[in-house]
Parts: sequence; structure tokens; C-alpha cells
Amino acid sequence: MIRSFRYPLDRAGDDSVIAPVDLTDLKSRYSQIDLEIGCGVGLHPIRRALSEPDRALIAIEHTAEKFGKFAGRVRAHRDRGHALQNLVPLHLNAIDWIARWAEPGFFDTLFLLYPNPFPRERQANLRWLRMPFFARLLETIKPGGQIVLATNLEWYWTEANELALLNWGLESESDRVFTAERLPPQEGRSHFERKYLRAGETCFESVWRKPEVGPY
Repeated sequence: MIRSFRYPLDRAGDDSVIAPVDLTDLKSRYSQIDLEIGCGVGLHPIRRALSEPDRALIAIEHTAEKFGKFAGRVRAHRDRGHALQNLVPLHLNAIDWIARWAEPGFFDTLFLLYPNPFPRERQANLRWLRMPFFARLLETIKPGGQIVLATNLEWYWTEANELALLNWGLESESDRVFTAERLPPQEGRSHFERKYLRAGETCFESVWRKPEVGPY
């Protein structure tokens, strides 16, 4: 059973910290805003921001080393004249930021690309779709919005699909199973995806849609 998410007690009524992103300003400039959690060194968010300049993307990475490389890539692109004004890199804890600042129905698409699978049974409650916090995360997605999950582990993919459809009431939009024969490694969205494809592994992807009417 997945418990209800509760906000941390130390967040209640505390307005002493300035929000790291001006969401009101971002919404005034872009009609579509996406979120990526655990973006690593930033290959996917940078490529997506460049290819879809009319959409904004908030990309969060908690690990200092990875975010440092991500920030360096952003600077390099900007030095070459790519403004990337639609990309908002954040170095912080995604759960903390979302719980505190993210508005309901704010994001059009959520990307969870190759998240930590926490394979041990005692870690199961740390997997995204097993976390009580996933209810809060779904609140931030617009009705009709998408959740994109990719992994190289079939058991994780199977479990995530079951939870998405049965526990969270999401609608299945598409599933994809692919190897390097279908997607050349150099075309992978992230460094993890490229690594798995080069190693001959199979990758799995699901796209779910949040119902237009529902509890979240």
C-alpha cells in the first residue's frame, strides 16, 4: 500500500527563502513548460531546449559533479550564441523543490529518464511510482499532460507500468522497446541511454497521460 504524501513540517508557513525559479515569469513567457528530474550532465535537456525553443524546460540534478558538467555545457552553448533562455538548470533536491514551490497543473510533460531503480526490496519505497510523493508530483502535471519514463531494466519497467495504471490512474499512451538496431547509440537522449545501447542492452520506455479528470 502506498501511503499519502505529507509535506515536511518545517516547510509550513515558512516564507523566509526566496524561490529559486520565478514560475510566474516563466509562465508569462512560455505556454508549455516541461520538467526533467535527474537530468545528469544535461545532454537531453540541452538538446530538447535547442530543438523546441517555444517550450521551457526546468531540468533538475542533485549530484554536484553531474550538475557542474551540466552547467559547463550550458555555458559553452551560450558562449557559442545559443541563448537557451528556455532552459532552467537547477542544482537542488527535486522532492524538496517540488513540495515547496511547484504549482498544481504547471507542467506539460515530466521526464524520468533512467532513474535510480533502487533494486533491493528494502529500497522499494524509493522508486518513483512507489513513493507517496508521486501523488504530489502528479498534481504538478496538467490534466492531459504526459509522464515519460525510460529504463534499461525490464522488471522496473513492468512494475512502473502496473503502478502507473492501477495505483495512479494514468492512461497508457505508448510503450517502446528498443536496442541499438533500432536506435543508434549516438542518437540516445542521455549518456545513460547511449551507454546502454552501446553495451547491447535493451531499453524500455513508457509514455503515460494524466487523465483530464481525476484525483490529482
